[in-house]
Amino acid sequence: MGTATLAHEGAMGIVKERMDGMKAIGAAVKSIAPMMTGKADFDVSLAEEAAAKIIEHSGQNMIDRFPEGSLDQPSEASPLIWEDPEGFATIALELETLAGTISDETLDADARASLFQKIGATCKSCHQGYRVRR
Repeated sequence: MGTATLAHEGAMGIVKERMDGMKAIGAAVKSIAPMMTGKADFDVSLAEEAAAKIIEHSGQNMIDRFPEGSLDQPSEASPLIWEDPEGFATIALELETLAGTISDETLDADARASLFQKIGATCKSCHQGYRVRR
């Protein structure tokens, strides 16, 4: 059993929904990594699919999955989410915006790599600021 599976064990309700959403975002990002970093040809269908999945679980949809006080175990949410809701919302909305450009066929390889780095940095900033490792 992988660590993501173990982390989700026992999760219920909104905590499970958001954990599943984060897992879906991670899988979508992983699926496009080769083409966004120039290691595979650009596939617009795959890019659109990944973008749709990230958009589905980011932005306001992500914000809505963190209602006040939803820290039930095994949640990895930091209380900072509710102490700094504007900062958290900014990151969630930024991820949605960035995902909206993934399938842009006019981007060259350098622009795709830069976009992918921005997506990774956005995820990392959220994990560092708003996630508690147990």
